[in-house]
Amino acid sequence: KGHCWNAIIHNAQFSEKHFVARYAWLEPKSVVVPNPLTQRWEGEHAEFRSQSPVVGVFGRLAQVKGMDWMVEVARIMRDTRPDVLVHIYGDGECRSELETQARELGVSDVLQFKGYVPDPLSKMAEMDCVAVPSRIESFGLVALEAQSVGTPVVAFNKTGVTEIVKHGETGYLVEHGDLPAMAKAVLAVLENPVQASILGKNARTHAMNEFSLESHISQLERVYDSL
Repeated sequence: KGHCWNAIIHNAQFSEKHFVARYAWLEPKSVVVPNPLTQRWEGEHAEFRSQSPVVGVFGRLAQVKGMDWMVEVARIMRDTRPDVLVHIYGDGECRSELETQARELGVSDVLQFKGYVPDPLSKMAEMDCVAVPSRIESFGLVALEAQSVGTPVVAFNKTGVTEIVKHGETGYLVEHGDLPAMAKAVLAVLENPVQASILGKNARTHAMNEFSLESHISQLERVYDSL
């Protein structure tokens, strides 16, 4: 299998690692070319708020995206900062279950399901922080897009997002599945607007420089030229 292939292009080291674990003989042909930013944000990030900050979550309402985990994170944060709002953008098969979970945990007043939006970048730019609670994420386009508009990201390690978020520089990475740790990291962003602004500026620079479409094309050209 794969013997007729000259190169195998992966969009993240995470996916390459799992591929090579199954097909070790194809490792010499494997190369990583990260997904690029396909939209360039030209606007400005909104001011970071010290009062009633908003955390954004973007993605399909499915278990793999960890949306149920995020509802629990909202509950944990509410005990410390009842003024923090969580806006979840997206739709999916688990919406009804998630809404029930939010009611049962008593966070319906601070957690809002916003549904699908055609312009997620503009919404990301309004957030004080974007959380990526995914159980599995081979790349993490949401994290990249959020950083490109200047919003710090908090996510779990052991996923492809670790290749996008620079811990302590553009956001924070916490132990996979540790919901109290995610809540604590999100609050660390929200409770220090000055530091959040620095993280956001670093995030935008990192995203625009390392994941530009021009860089992506250049890397692909090098792969094709090598063949």
